[in-house]
Order: sequence, then structure tokens, then C-alpha cells
Amino acid sequence: MANISHDDLIKALELRFDYASARTMAGALLSGASVEKAGSYDAKATASLAAACEAVIGSGAERVAAALGAGGAPAKAAPAKEASAEEAPAKEEAAPAEKKPAKKAAAKGKKKK
Repeated sequence: MANISHDDLIKALELRFDYASARTMAGALLSGASVEKAGSYDAKATASLAAACEAVIGSGAERVAAALGAGGAPAKAAPAKEASAEEAPAKEEAAPAEKKPAKKAAAKGKKKK
């Protein structure tokens, strides 16, 4: 693991969270890894942060941990999952049927004499 700055930690968390949530989760991740907040983190602290990702973050932790392992560089997006047999295929919207114009006689009604 490489040394990273606190900004690199935030950037890694922004792969998973929005601006405010990334900063909140940084505190939770530091606490979960038993690492004190600092301007930069050595390789040992970075390894602790990466190891704590799954327990603290849960879903999406792999991308954050990978970014931390790469020294805070953004991880590549995971490839899109292909639909499995268990998943229902996406429904296609049917095109609306063409509306036929109303007959002019029906619109005018009958004339009185």
C-alpha cells in the first residue's frame, strides 16, 4: 500500500458517496480502522483503512479499497452486470397506437330543418 493524503481518502470515498457523505464516512472509516485523522497516512494506516472498508462501508467498498490501494487514484468502474436467468428482462414500452381522426359528420351532428 502506498502513502495517501487525507484528500486522497476523500476522493476514494467519493467514488461511492456524494460530497457530504464522503466526508462523514471518512470519519467513520478512520474510527473503524483505529487511525487518527491526519494530513497524510503511511502505508500501514492505508492498509488498515482499506481492510476496514467492507465492515464500515458495506456495498461498494471494493472500489474504495481499490482506490486506497492504488494510492488514492480513482478505481475503474466495475463492468456492467449482464442479466441473469433469474432477473426479469426489461420491459419495452409499446408505441402508442395512432389516433384515427374523427369523422366530420359525427362532429357536426344532424341539421334540423
